[in-house]
Amino acid sequence: KQMKFTQVTFSVLSALNGSGIRVIPFKGQLLSKKLFNSYTFRESQDIDLLIHSEDLLLANAILKGKGFTCELEIQNWKKWHVKWLQRISPDLLYIRKKDKVKVELHWSLFNQTGIYPKKTAEIFLDAQKSTNQIDEAAVLTHEDELLYLCIHGTKHSWFRIKWLLDIRQILINSISEINWQKISDISKRNNNYPALVSSLLLAHLLFNTPLPKFINIDELSDETIIALIEDAIHVLSDENLIHDPINNRMKQYKKLNYSLGGLKSYLWTFLLTKDDFKLLQLPPSLFWLYFPLRPFMSIYKKVLK
Repeated sequence: KQMKFTQVTFSVLSALNGSGIRVIPFKGQLLSKKLFNSYTFRESQDIDLLIHSEDLLLANAILKGKGFTCELEIQNWKKWHVKWLQRISPDLLYIRKKDKVKVELHWSLFNQTGIYPKKTAEIFLDAQKSTNQIDEAAVLTHEDELLYLCIHGTKHSWFRIKWLLDIRQILINSISEINWQKISDISKRNNNYPALVSSLLLAHLLFNTPLPKFINIDELSDETIIALIEDAIHVLSDENLIHDPINNRMKQYKKLNYSLGGLKSYLWTFLLTKDDFKLLQLPPSLFWLYFPLRPFMSIYKKVLK
């Protein structure tokens, strides 16, 4: 299965790059190759690709040409229709039925724009050239990759321990190559410093992973960092506890960063959500009907649950 994912990743990247679309694969097989020198060592459920938002319609056509079906039929959408989708969602899911391969096409790393301290355009500007055999492929910098994985894991309370093993391997492979001053400064832009430090400390506590020099003893007395570590250990002991936080400070930190941090994105979802598009796929000429129908669709979805 992982070899199949790798082959599809190469094929899709080649097609997108060949059409002039800049794309950054993240997580998945290429992360496995980078960290463990094997495309198949690290198991993945889908292929994650980051693109510029303006390339979505062309990328959609390319994926459909390769046999993928999108969760939304957007090929006839107008640009302003697509803009609405991109305000309320960071990605679209594509599935190819013949081999059940899934591709997630992202135009943002997280569902709320305020979570990650860099916009997609800035991430692409800093992206590095890949050293694998994919021509013109770009990859996240060491700093972006590590910070993304730390924020992602913290957001989900590290309920999958393999995510922490990724952090461990990044440090083992690249601790001397990472610009720690840069990643520290970037993480402080959106109050993600506790997520960064708690993730590094977790990897150290669980796997004896070496720590970068910028972490000092004072970090161990920070109540928010301690709360995030306690929450992760709590959830790692039982995945079912992910919605049962044990520390109010941790709960408040997540609420601040992952709701208020993306307040603009959060507010858009009161008007419309991707699920509304999936429930009722109206033609572009009737797009305005989504707004008066939104309360009724919300009620219908609650009844279905």
